[in-house]
Amino acid sequence: MGLWPKTDDSRRSKLYTLYTVITIIFFLYGSTLLQILYLVFIRTDLDTFIKLMFNMMTRSLLCLKVICLLQNAKIIQRLVESMNSNLFRVKTIEHWNLIRPALLVWRMTYFTIWFLATFTLSVWSIAPILDKSFKEHLLPFPALYPYNTKKSPLYEISYVHQVVGLFITATTDTNLDSLIAALMMFIGAQCDILCDNLRNIDCKKFREQLKVCVQHHKEILRYDNRVRKLFSEMCTIFSFAAKSNHFFNMIALGKVSPVSSEGYSVLTFVTSVVVQVFLYCWFGNEVELKVRLHDNRFCYHDTVCCVEVIYLSIHLSIS
Repeated sequence: MGLWPKTDDSRRSKLYTLYTVITIIFFLYGSTLLQILYLVFIRTDLDTFIKLMFNMMTRSLLCLKVICLLQNAKIIQRLVESMNSNLFRVKTIEHWNLIRPALLVWRMTYFTIWFLATFTLSVWSIAPILDKSFKEHLLPFPALYPYNTKKSPLYEISYVHQVVGLFITATTDTNLDSLIAALMMFIGAQCDILCDNLRNIDCKKFREQLKVCVQHHKEILRYDNRVRKLFSEMCTIFSFAAKSNHFFNMIALGKVSPVSSEGYSVLTFVTSVVVQVFLYCWFGNEVELKVRLHDNRFCYHDTVCCVEVIYLSIHLSIS
C-alpha cells in the first residue's frame, strides 16, 4: 500500500513515491478528510453523525499510524531485517515447536481481522446498491466533495474513490496491527528460545554456550526497548481511540435492525475492533510475562555449573 519501499534505485524509488501519494494521500487521507469536512460544515442528523463517527474514528487513527510508520520506516525495516541475524535465527526443531503456538495464534488473529474487515467494507461498499439508494446518487458515506456528486459521472468517480479508500484502509490497518503484534510475538519467541538454550547448556562447552546466551539476552532486551520506544505512542493513541470507538459502535448497534445488512456490517466491524484490541493485549501481555519471568525458568542439574553460571554472568555484566 505504498508504505514499504524495498529498493534503492532512484527511478523505482520515484515511482514508488508516486504510488504512495496515490494510495495514501489521495485515497486514504483524501476520503477521510472529506468526511471530516462534511461533519464540520454540513448540518447532520444523529443517525448520519453516528454512521460517520464510528467509521471515522478508526480511519483517523489509521492516518496517525501511517504517519508514525512513514516517519520510522527505516527503523522498522531494520528491526524486521535483524530477525534474520545469527543470534535470533531458529536453529532446531525444538525451537520451532516452542514458537509454533504463538505463531498459530498470530496467524488465526490476522486472518480473523482480515476476514471481518473485508466483509464489513464489502457490505458498506455495496450498501447503496442493496437498498437502491444509488438511484438517488447517495454515496456509501456522506462526504464534502468540491463538486456536485449528484451528477454523472462525478457520482461514479466519487463512489469508486470511497470504495478504494475503504479497502486501502482495511488492508493497511490489518497489516500494520499485525506487524506490531508480530514484533511482540518475536520477542516472546526469543525469550522461549533463550530459556531452552540455557536449560540445555552442555557443561563441556559451558563457557562458549553461556557467552552466546548472555549476548542473546542483551540483544533481546535491546530489541524490546526499540520496539517499545517505537510503538508506545501508537499504542496509547490506539487505546484511546478504541474506547471512543466502542462508544459510537454500541450506539450504532442500537439504531440498526439486527437482521439487516447494515446490522451485520456494524456487528462485524465491532467484532474486528475487539479482535484488534485482543491482538495488542495478548501479545503485549506475553512479552511482559516472558521478559519478566524467564530468569525463574532456568533449571540446572549440576551444582558446579550453577556456581559458574553466577560467576560468569556477574563477570560479563561488569565487563
